[in-house]
Amino acid sequence: MATIYIKYFGAFRNMGTGIALEIPEGTTVAAIKKALWQALGAEHRQLVEDSVLANDTTILSNDATLNTDSSTLVILPPVCGG
Repeated sequence: MATIYIKYFGAFRNMGTGIALEIPEGTTVAAIKKALWQALGAEHRQLVEDSVLANDTTILSNDATLNTDSSTLVILPPVCGG
């Protein structure tokens, strides 16, 4: 198992600064997003699914895998502007 920490930004900020999740090594970003919305509650599912996860350098595709323990990611919600 690996521990990842997801830092919150934007619409997620009202939930705190972030969350730590235990996931199997080699888990896809899509599976991490599912674990996240399950931890936050089903009412946050659409927001999590519409958001992207990123590491220090890259926005991660849903099929990317995480293979390291103690990773820190950020979740970036969709942005609307005008």
